Amino acid sequence: MAIRDLIPWRKKVPVRQEAEEYTSLQNQMDRVFDEFWRGFGLSPLYSSGAWTSFSPNVDIVETDQAIEIQAELPGMDEKDISVTLSGRTLTISGEKKQEREETRGNTTYAERSYGSFQRALTLPEDVKVDQSEAVFKRGVLHITFPKTAEAKKKITIKAG
Repeated sequence: MAIRDLIPWRKKVPVRQEAEEYTSLQNQMDRVFDEFWRGFGLSPLYSSGAWTSFSPNVDIVETDQAIEIQAELPGMDEKDISVTLSGRTLTISGEKKQEREETRGNTTYAERSYGSFQRALTLPEDVKVDQSEAVFKRGVLHITFPKTAEAKKKITIKAG
């Protein structure tokens, strides 16, 4: 064994290992907290430390007869959802509340989460907004806007 092997500041391995272990631990903790908040439909804004509101997944399908909108709102009731129409802007908004309490022996576990959302969509000019229909079933909001007669016209293509 050489004398330089006994000098502590020459050994860079332990310092590097400590830094890597610290970074690894911090990354694991970040993942744990991210997964925890994701379960409530929330995700952190790392730049400001504030929380964003969640936004429901929305599918928009256009058929020959109508524009159909489906918004996924799991765990919500129709009384917690608001659908408004202003001009050609359809706004789906609501507040999600979840509370759970469980008692085991002398210990009570309680979890509460709250959050609001708002989703605005611009409708095309060729729909009949006054004949729209909204149905909420099994956590999915279905909104249908029938098309006007002008929108239903189909152009025939001729071979040249």
